[in-house]
Amino acid sequence: MVKYKFSITKMNIRTALFQFVLFASMLFSSCINREKKPESFQGVRGDYVNNTVLKKIADTVPGGVPHFCFEMHFFCTDSVDIDDGISEYKFAYKKQGSNFVLLKPTWKGDMLFTLNPDSSITMMDTAWTGIAASSEFKKVPENKEHKWVFDYYLNEQMIAGEYFLYKDDKPTQQKIIFTTDGRVIGLENFVSYYICYSGDCVGETTTPSNTIDFTSSSKTQTSFAFKIDKKNKILNIYSLEAPKEKDIKGELIIKDKIFDLRIK
Repeated sequence: MVKYKFSITKMNIRTALFQFVLFASMLFSSCINREKKPESFQGVRGDYVNNTVLKKIADTVPGGVPHFCFEMHFFCTDSVDIDDGISEYKFAYKKQGSNFVLLKPTWKGDMLFTLNPDSSITMMDTAWTGIAASSEFKKVPENKEHKWVFDYYLNEQMIAGEYFLYKDDKPTQQKIIFTTDGRVIGLENFVSYYICYSGDCVGETTTPSNTIDFTSSSKTQTSFAFKIDKKNKILNIYSLEAPKEKDIKGELIIKDKIFDLRIK
């Protein structure tokens, strides 16, 4: 009986000793792994639009502001989706010191960028744009309905707002509204608009000009040229005449002023 009790005690001691050694080994291993584990990488996150282009575009014509891209989507820690107005691309990026580097986005090589304290991004794209200043991108709220939202901010910057139609340089009571999401209200039977800023529509007029496409309720699309007078809050819209030779692409002739719109 005594011998049996002693065996149980001896077994308990061995079990306790084994558990202690196992626990100590796990603790030691955990410490080593914690020391060897690399610092967690915090990537950039969010949607960014080219604020340099937005600030300058109303004072020039499409293509007049050198740029690398119009919009960037950071929703992975190691890659970014980019829209240059014509195509979409995905590029890898990594952290480099206090900055980040976009890996070979063009044939000119890597492109450095900085995430600023105000959440904006400074893109060192001077080698690509050919101008001395870097491009600034502002962070914008994520849009759950549309992946790319540069158009929204372009509309806001250029023509979105409430206008009154003028005839013979005199105001009428006809109110026209351009919304930031591309709708037009009160202008004949047009229901939506699109401002050209990139792609095939660039440079279509014989005299360089901004152009806008209106779509009617019957889905008919009509192109116009337009000029903005920010100082006097005037938006003038002109008709376009196609070249007489049908095979010629572009070379649209700017004709008469069709709409004289002003903000009161």
